[in-house]
Amino acid sequence: MIPAITYTDIIKKLGAFLDKYSGLNSLRILNADSVRGTDLSQLISESETYSPKLSNSFLLFELLENPNKDHFITKGENENRMMAIQSYNFHLMIYGNNSPIDAQRILTIFKNEDLVLNLRDSGIYVDGISPVESINEFINNTLLLRRDLDIMIQVRYQFDNIGDPVEYFEIPSEIISVIKSTK
Repeated sequence: MIPAITYTDIIKKLGAFLDKYSGLNSLRILNADSVRGTDLSQLISESETYSPKLSNSFLLFELLENPNKDHFITKGENENRMMAIQSYNFHLMIYGNNSPIDAQRILTIFKNEDLVLNLRDSGIYVDGISPVESINEFINNTLLLRRDLDIMIQVRYQFDNIGDPVEYFEIPSEIISVIKSTK
């Protein structure tokens, strides 16, 4: 079973995973929810900015709920807990002159069995990977090379139960049974 995890844990674990295996400088791996547009020109150290003149790539990531996957809620291991399985797209945007090879390296690490099993053991199950997509983008009046890729993941949440477990779970259990029987 996939261990329970929190939303913040997902971001921290995937960010650390990219930092360890992507080959990019950790200062150049950013959560896109916190950095956009002209903020990309802000200093990342005293001597470096996100500049298209630099050959180093930088990576923005965001965690998006996957609208094409079901979200299941069931009873947890005991009557006082609820369990939810949620699907996300871990969307990666890699910028810079080296973005084509950096994107391929990242695609490869998310297909490496040992690394994917390591993620699963920490609560993140890789459910699929999109092909690398080429999208060039204007930032600060400069055209930047960009490669995008989506890593589809599933995670398991646990919550304290709300109300009487029998009443709360009767209808979702029936729906889940119907969904399972049609597959």
